[in-house]
Amino acid sequence: MLPQHLRELEGKAIYIIREALATYRNPACLWSTGKDSTTLVYLVIQERPDIPVIHIDTGYKFPEIYEFRDRIAREWNLNLMIARNPDAT
Repeated sequence: MLPQHLRELEGKAIYIIREALATYRNPACLWSTGKDSTTLVYLVIQERPDIPVIHIDTGYKFPEIYEFRDRIAREWNLNLMIARNPDAT
């Protein structure tokens, strides 16, 4: 179980997420696979499991990052969209 102060922070974050989901027509969640955006994706899919999760693939990440992205996408059943710019790689 989370300590009280972390539960309060989580509650505040979920409140903000609910407000955003109620306000905007076509929300999506941008995911870099870093710790902060991974936490955000986790919280957002608790409220809207089918939200588009967009990962911008620069082509310059370590193989472990792609493995992490693909594993989390499978385990969390993410609606993952991968954007690439072939001219940039």
